[in-house]
Amino acid sequence: MATKESGESKRAVDPRPARTRAAIRDAVRRLATQAGKEMSVNAIAREAGVSRSAFYDQYSDLDALSIDMLTEIFGAAASLDVEKLVRGESRRAAAEAAAREFLEYIAEHRSFFVSSLEWRTSSSVPESVHEALAANYRIIFDALGDAVPASVDREDLALFLAGGTIALITRWMRQSPPASTRDFGQRLLALHPDWLVGD
Repeated sequence: MATKESGESKRAVDPRPARTRAAIRDAVRRLATQAGKEMSVNAIAREAGVSRSAFYDQYSDLDALSIDMLTEIFGAAASLDVEKLVRGESRRAAAEAAAREFLEYIAEHRSFFVSSLEWRTSSSVPESVHEALAANYRIIFDALGDAVPASVDREDLALFLAGGTIALITRWMRQSPPASTRDFGQRLLALHPDWLVGD
């Protein structure tokens, strides 16, 4: 007996939420380049050309936007790292490319992320950012396979590296003027084990 395909399965995904999120993130990038611009929901929504309610349809608050942006760049950097490892590039080349991608994004959005450090955040925000970065370390460990020493507890190390990395990035963002992304990236990689980032 033939079954009817439901209307649900034929329905296309609505592209508007993705466009709205992209417009909001683009607005943050533009505002971040303008000295003295406030980073509020009103300012971001106005710059994005969307209403406050459209902003809140996508993000519960500025903390959620910050987490989304950081999670996205963590994922992009980890994907780049793994892609280069799979292509046979050296661990050092892969780690440097991922660090450069990640830190250039942070630097481009520096004023937004610096502002976010001053917000009254819920206790779940630092934990969410920490977990997002730790998840990406786990992805890289999986890609390295047996190159990860058997004596290393991968979960412990992922959490440890994520916490230290976030602490150093926070300090770097607050510096005026901050060290260059290249110099800071080299300092950051120097604190990671050689089996992870090469030598």
